[in-house]
Amino acid sequence: MRFLFSNIVCLLTLLPSLLKAENSPERDLWVVPNGGKENFADTFAATRNLSVAWKGWLGQDIIDTSKKKVDLWAVVWPQDTIGMQAWNQSLKTKIDLTQFGHFFWNVDIPEDVLASNARFSLQFKVSGAKYNATSPAITSPGFIVVKDVTLSHSSSSRVPTATPVIHGTAGTVLPSASSTSSTSSTSSTSSTMSTSGSSSSLPSVDPLVATHTSDKGTKAAIGLGVTLGISSVVLLGLFVLTKRRRNQRSGIKDLSQITTKEVQVKVYAELGLTGPSSRPSELSAVPKTPEIAELG
Repeated sequence: MRFLFSNIVCLLTLLPSLLKAENSPERDLWVVPNGGKENFADTFAATRNLSVAWKGWLGQDIIDTSKKKVDLWAVVWPQDTIGMQAWNQSLKTKIDLTQFGHFFWNVDIPEDVLASNARFSLQFKVSGAKYNATSPAITSPGFIVVKDVTLSHSSSSRVPTATPVIHGTAGTVLPSASSTSSTSSTSSTSSTMSTSGSSSSLPSVDPLVATHTSDKGTKAAIGLGVTLGISSVVLLGLFVLTKRRRNQRSGIKDLSQITTKEVQVKVYAELGLTGPSSRPSELSAVPKTPEIAELG
């Protein structure tokens, strides 16, 4: 009962300052997180660099920044830790809040803290003192911090990047092109796959692989052509040689078929000889050479 009563008292103590911070001019000094947005409109990923930025501000309502320097703290959203010792972390000390400034924060929130809390904020408090949840503070808009799922999953789902783009001194923040949630990224990917039709099912071809394959095919074709050419020349040579041998053999008459009589006839005819009566009958028709009478 006493614990419940103490929580109610603490809530009533912090409620005015929280409500005031929701619409206070000091809220506008925040560039990142964006002071022009409602609480928890921004989501950042743990272990990702967050470029915290603020405008120069000269005020005396909460902290007299003209005389005192401030420290920058990262804390669990105050309304989530009323009456409890909450996590806090000092980011930068002795800041001159009258000038524009920035700080790169790695969003290194312990995993056990993220397991029980997802809502956080940044605070400027008077420099040099230990953190006190009830001391005056210039509080940023609340924001969400999630685990960086890209470190544990090799999917295309991405969490918002924690580094916005800042233009000019007015602190206009343009959202990063990769600042879509993992859910929207997954749905857009699914939509792209469903609308791409049958072409999405076709495997992509690596140009290098295709070129390498084409080179192999060209070399194989050249090798085959050379082999066929050499084979054709060899076959043609064998054909010519075989035909020449056949022609030579056909021009020589078989000597076994030539009779002795035919040889005699041929010899007598060429020499014009007259022989005995036993000469071949084929030469009987050959006229005799007239004899020249001896001159007296």
